[in-house]
Amino acid sequence: MTAKNQLEWLGEVGRAYPSRESAQHAWYENARLAGARQVLEAANATAIPLRTTKNWERVNELFNQYGANLFSGASSAKQVLEQVQREAGQD
Repeated sequence: MTAKNQLEWLGEVGRAYPSRESAQHAWYENARLAGARQVLEAANATAIPLRTTKNWERVNELFNQYGANLFSGASSAKQVLEQVQREAGQD
């Protein structure tokens, strides 16, 4: 759902802040949050995008698969990260 019309609709009904600059006006006009526009415009102007690997979806799947072992104590962080890296590769 990245078409301008859909993003504007989401912004108008207060469901989401549109990622496309051309649709952000709809959210600003309907959010009614004092100072929100200035804060978000400043953040957008200085933000640094998060870069991911070509196989990020696979990495995410593996974190979901092995993350429970980390939180339950069945595996250490080192073990989980090594497992994810082995299965996903090092792209």
